[in-house]
Amino acid sequence: MAKTNLNRRFLIELNGQFVSQLVDTETANLAANREEKYPVSMGDRDHAATFTLQNGMLLCNNGVTLLVLGRWIQEEDKFESMPMYWASQFDKVKLVQYTGQGEEVKLESLGMLVALIAYLRAISWDGFYVSADC
Repeated sequence: MAKTNLNRRFLIELNGQFVSQLVDTETANLAANREEKYPVSMGDRDHAATFTLQNGMLLCNNGVTLLVLGRWIQEEDKFESMPMYWASQFDKVKLVQYTGQGEEVKLESLGMLVALIAYLRAISWDGFYVSADC
């Protein structure tokens, strides 16, 4: 059975960099449907986006709107790293699930390994961060 919900908040880290929050103008453009998607950018932990995993969607509520993060639905599945995007329309990105438990959790996109292998580690506040070793 697919595991598509995590009841804790988490950050996503890749090689020491975190998935960054969108700036206000990018968020506003997505919310107003002026832009369909924005590519993920990486940065320091101070600007990291906080996620939940609900029904297979990596969700981030930045206080303005609820955004989803994932691989673009129209891209062909490949066994290689693929870009991840922010979107406000949930049906535009591929759903993810996780396997494993504790600190050995892997994120997968509908059975295919996502661009990162992730391990959940406790952080000081109410949440986790997903650390990717690539």
